[in-house]
Amino acid sequence: MITCNKKTTVFIAALMPLLIAGPVLASTFSGKVERLRFSSGSTPARVSVLTAGPTACAGAGGRDYSFEDADSGLGQLWTNALLKAWQQGRTVVIVGNGICDAFDIEGVTFIDVQ
Repeated sequence: MITCNKKTTVFIAALMPLLIAGPVLASTFSGKVERLRFSSGSTPARVSVLTAGPTACAGAGGRDYSFEDADSGLGQLWTNALLKAWQQGRTVVIVGNGICDAFDIEGVTFIDVQ
């Protein structure tokens, strides 16, 4: 016979909806970047990327993706790659994470430059 204490049972019951939840409806954009916005007042540094297509956050006309830590690590690599792609008119593929912030801007999972 298997026995579980009450705390374990409550924890498992609370965790189950997260484990069986459906997929996040993230968006994907492929095309040229229309605008890059660098937010100077935010910490960590944030970049917003305006695209021609709608994102998963299209409630307010959402066409922007954003990511933080634009001045270090992966965020800095993405920032540099987007700047070059924008300057050279290259195509980018941005895959969102399906999470909308307070400004109806979708976060980024990854970026490809073609």
